[in-house]
Amino acid sequence: MPSGEISCRTSPRDAGASSGDRPDRWRTQESSPAALPARTLIFSPPRGLDNGGAESYARGLFRWVVLVVFVLATASVMAGSGASAGIGSRAVAGSRLPASLAAARSVVSGPQCWTWDPAWSPDGSRIAFGSIAGPLNAAGSGGLIKTVNPAGTELHVLTTAAPATSPYSGFHHDFQPAWSPDGRRIAFATDWKYDNSGRTWDDWSLSVLDEASGSVSSLRDGAADPTWSRTGLLAYEIFEGPYLDTAGFVADSRAFRGAGPSWSPDGRRLAYEKGNDVYVVNRDGTHVKKLARGSDPHWSPDGRWIAYRTLDETHIYLVRPDGKRNRRLATVRLTQASIVWSPDGTQLVVGAQIITLATGKTRVLWAVSDAAFLADFPGPTWSPDGRWLAYAYHTLEIIRPDGSHYHKINPCGLTPTTP
Repeated sequence: MPSGEISCRTSPRDAGASSGDRPDRWRTQESSPAALPARTLIFSPPRGLDNGGAESYARGLFRWVVLVVFVLATASVMAGSGASAGIGSRAVAGSRLPASLAAARSVVSGPQCWTWDPAWSPDGSRIAFGSIAGPLNAAGSGGLIKTVNPAGTELHVLTTAAPATSPYSGFHHDFQPAWSPDGRRIAFATDWKYDNSGRTWDDWSLSVLDEASGSVSSLRDGAADPTWSRTGLLAYEIFEGPYLDTAGFVADSRAFRGAGPSWSPDGRRLAYEKGNDVYVVNRDGTHVKKLARGSDPHWSPDGRWIAYRTLDETHIYLVRPDGKRNRRLATVRLTQASIVWSPDGTQLVVGAQIITLATGKTRVLWAVSDAAFLADFPGPTWSPDGRWLAYAYHTLEIIRPDGSHYHKINPCGLTPTTP
């Protein structure tokens, strides 16, 4: 992919688009998000008012609405700053979430920071992410995979910059960390920059980090988007050509035509997209079945549903793995963020939008709307107990699904801890 600036990683459904249609993966300067769709307040003024009276009534009503919104926003901020110190979070079985997380306060001091692709560890004790301080496209710079305690302590740097002798030493970023289910390995992709014929191009490679030893094993060039099954099998997408066009995906060492693989909970099947349709297939390549017209399929934790989005990306649908009971769940704001199921399967998050499975009702986490919009792919990460969500843009942003206890972590202001 030629790029005079840092390029942007797109979602699998956009990978085949021409380079001119792709958004920037690594943004070189902070930009304001596009205006969100305005909410119109519809009201009827009391009868008998002339135009002037109706106008005054509208202005008065608007002031009251602004006041109510201000009060609610203030209450939310106080809750997010840890004002409700009496509210604690209990660790659940198998989870090492810090008990003080509900009272955690923002840690935002330090240099300008860029973070991306947060991934909560299986035991809840850490969040893995990519990060870099200062300008994204500085010569010789590189974004590295790091982990941090979700309360804002114990920063660990897991990957290293390319050696000076490497042809890619001018610039690279590690991104898309994905924990193995036992928490011992992290698969991640690297975005390399190289010059050819006077132009700057992208190349991606996939590696696996062993947490205990710190060793990194190179898995494949031209690969990204790693995802693990609960049984410890790895799937990832493969790309080809100078524009990194989607060439298929690999699951358990077997190649498939398609994109965006999602494992079934038992690791025996995969949902994926091909063309404009959603399919399922056995892990060994047998029993391919087309389910619906759409993209971005994601298997529910209990295996009963596959959630996917319509081709215009404005509706989320559910379908059974056998293709039955295909129904619309919710309408969502346009975003490239992937669908992410809550661990208990009762909710889905798409960007900053939370969808309740039982009712299809959608609510927006306004506190993280900028981060969700500006760094939308692959989307946020749930804590293992389903009580928290983590987003990333300039900082890590952590919030409860109900919008409370919002706080930020600037990893570039933390001193790395020696393992």
